[in-house]
Amino acid sequence: MIYSTDSISQSTKDFRVFQTSVVVEKEDRDDLCRLMSFQSGPDQILNSDHSKGRHYIEAGGVLEAWTLQSLNAFEPPNSRTHVIDAKKPAEDYKHWRSDVSKSLIEKISIFGPPCCATILNIKPGCKYQFHKDTPAKSMVRLHLALRTNLDSFIDCEDSRYHIPADGSIWCLNIAKSHRAVNLDAVEDRSHLTWLVPISCFPKIFQLRRNLGGDYA
Repeated sequence: MIYSTDSISQSTKDFRVFQTSVVVEKEDRDDLCRLMSFQSGPDQILNSDHSKGRHYIEAGGVLEAWTLQSLNAFEPPNSRTHVIDAKKPAEDYKHWRSDVSKSLIEKISIFGPPCCATILNIKPGCKYQFHKDTPAKSMVRLHLALRTNLDSFIDCEDSRYHIPADGSIWCLNIAKSHRAVNLDAVEDRSHLTWLVPISCFPKIFQLRRNLGGDYA
């Protein structure tokens, strides 16, 4: 089937969140969990006060409330600002950290060339404000939960979704107003997230697990 730019654009406007049929094996998920150090370093952005940015997180006094740990094509920041450029061609993001398994890279590449792959960690009791992401017109985002709890959610517009840490990969429409929430009092919430070009959306949609109530 041939998709025009207009049909792709319309399709991406019509969904919030859906689960795909692709599953990442536990061994690869465990390897990613072992990479999670969340300490100051050249591959990370630690942030406890982002009140001047779109993605201000309601931290409730929690230090380093959220952390981005990049896994491919990271540009070391010269400030506490997210500097990964989602507008770059996907070819610019082929350089992965050497400790990321090839089988994981192959699995998430099923959807299209992955870029801006990061592990996003949110501390207990923290949440983002609702926002829309800048690269929404050119990219869609995929999520793989690595560590979560029953009180962690993605809110997208007026709907709430829990992504379980069972290896399932989910697609999020970052053009719609959304936020991440971790209401648990003890446990962190960690997701692997990455972007793929909007032109890959028809393939992602074909790999959905079901339509159900997640597709609006």
